[in-house]
Amino acid sequence: SAASPIWAAGQSLVNEGLIKQLGKYGYSPRIFYLAANKNNSMHPYYDVTRGNNLYYPATPGWDYPSGLGTPNLADYYQVVCQDIM
Repeated sequence: SAASPIWAAGQSLVNEGLIKQLGKYGYSPRIFYLAANKNNSMHPYYDVTRGNNLYYPATPGWDYPSGLGTPNLADYYQVVCQDIM
């Protein structure tokens, strides 16, 4: 899907920032879900709640058409920095 290269590029930029700022590299599939479950002012994902993929409707939270939503890499980076520190 088109989301895979977008996330690969985004994660590369996040890791570049982590290495420059913290001297650490951070990657784990669970980071995506930890970032989504943070209760703070950061919004690492824009939740897609309308539309469908011809089979399933988009709904609040995780869903088949959009997963966690579209990435907001600036906030995602901040959430990951908080978790790694």
